[in-house]
Amino acid sequence: MTPKPHTRQSNMELLRILSMLLVVLVHTGYYSLGRPTVAEVQADPLSQFSLNFFQALATGCVDLFILLTGYFGIRRPTVKGAANLLFQCAFYSIGICAVMLLTGAVPFTWATAFRSLLITRGYWFVNSYLCLYLLSPLLNRLIERSPRKRLRNILVGFFTLQTLIVWGLNIGNFFIGGYSLSSFMSLYLLARYVRIYGGGWCSLPRMADLAVVLLLPLVIALLATANTFFEWNIFGDDVKYKMDLYSYINPLVLIGSVYLMLFCSKLSFQSKGVNLVAGSCLSVYLVHLNPLVAPHFRACVQMIHEEFHGVALAGMILALMVGIYAASVAIDQLRIRLWTKLSSRFQILH
Repeated sequence: MTPKPHTRQSNMELLRILSMLLVVLVHTGYYSLGRPTVAEVQADPLSQFSLNFFQALATGCVDLFILLTGYFGIRRPTVKGAANLLFQCAFYSIGICAVMLLTGAVPFTWATAFRSLLITRGYWFVNSYLCLYLLSPLLNRLIERSPRKRLRNILVGFFTLQTLIVWGLNIGNFFIGGYSLSSFMSLYLLARYVRIYGGGWCSLPRMADLAVVLLLPLVIALLATANTFFEWNIFGDDVKYKMDLYSYINPLVLIGSVYLMLFCSKLSFQSKGVNLVAGSCLSVYLVHLNPLVAPHFRACVQMIHEEFHGVALAGMILALMVGIYAASVAIDQLRIRLWTKLSSRFQILH
């Protein structure tokens, strides 16, 4: 049964939830612990390989979010849509600052209070996504007016340039490892192409898609572990972003992200619970990477790694991820109600 136009597709909303879990997972890795040293890898290569695998598995999280946006497309940017995104940032930036000041978690300074008003401070993803949102009509027009072959050639040319010149040689700082608007635009176009035109490589059995998703992180983890263990210094160790295996523009990461999107697109189910949780997934990002919360998040991850090992370590990290996710989604229900009341009072937001 084909979902109605405005009905959330739970299979893709599940991907949105998974993407945000991967965002939290990727931040429990190198973001919190730093990259492993040669001595650490040589002392315990198996343990470091496991960490590298989960880091690789999670690295496609940002790519997945933009691919999801492109898969459905942005019909028309509106004042209400942009205001909703900025309101989410304000709710968490100002709210978290207020709570931490009132509880004494951080000492009061005018600088701290002022910085909380810079609602997108520390949220690089929001800044790039907002630009993508505003520029989406131009991208949509390009898609509508370009024949399939021309659009395919544009994408092949762009990703070849990105892989060989930007990722391989580290030329073109405006890409900054996939954190840029240019990278977001390319992913948006790629997802629209996949959704509209597809191709034989998009029509593999569902389990074949999943196999690709799991195999590529294994390859990345093997290369990363060997790179450090044998001191090759080939992949991203000597120059930031140069052939960085954990870059968002690593072609293996991009391919894995596309196939995870394809895997979920071939599922078929509807769930109000999944749709509800997915609708609040951005809150997880805005909470745990808030500039006042992030240092505590990293300290917690570091403490868990010091106190636990093996299965217990994995269990504690999973509990931390689920706890952050559940708390953020619960808090976000208040934000949604406030936004509903606020937006209903202003004609420009209708």
